[in-house]
Amino acid sequence: MPPSAPLHILRLEAHDLPAVARFFLALDPADRRARFHAAFTDAAIAAYVARIDPVQGVLLGAFDTEGALLGLAEAYPTDAAAMMELAVTVHAAWRGCGIGRMLARRAAALAFASGARAIALTIGAHPAISRVAAGLGAASGLGTTVLQREAARLAGG
Repeated sequence: MPPSAPLHILRLEAHDLPAVARFFLALDPADRRARFHAAFTDAAIAAYVARIDPVQGVLLGAFDTEGALLGLAEAYPTDAAAMMELAVTVHAAWRGCGIGRMLARRAAALAFASGARAIALTIGAHPAISRVAAGLGAASGLGTTVLQREAARLAGG
């Protein structure tokens, strides 16, 4: 994506869930495994999207000027008090353009603004999520990284 190409980041609502389903269904098997940490079938993705409640968390989409969903950030409450789990997925053709980092920063800022004191981000072997995590100030390495509100570098998002 050229740096000058307009990009719109919007908070998604329940009526946007069909686009979210199409976005996840278009992921190849490796990207599905990277996002869901398991081999998700189409049926598993449909069930996952059916459980998404945009009101309970943060659901952001990055759209191009034609309305195509290029990337998605999700932040949902966990069982731990005042902690949200963050996940970011960007269409393969659009990786390396900063979309994931932009989505992650905006989702983290909204999560913290809604009362979260920490965000959990699971860093797998996928290099793209490692770059996103580093952009939030997370240490490199595999596993779950917890970002505290005070430590997260959210400027520019």
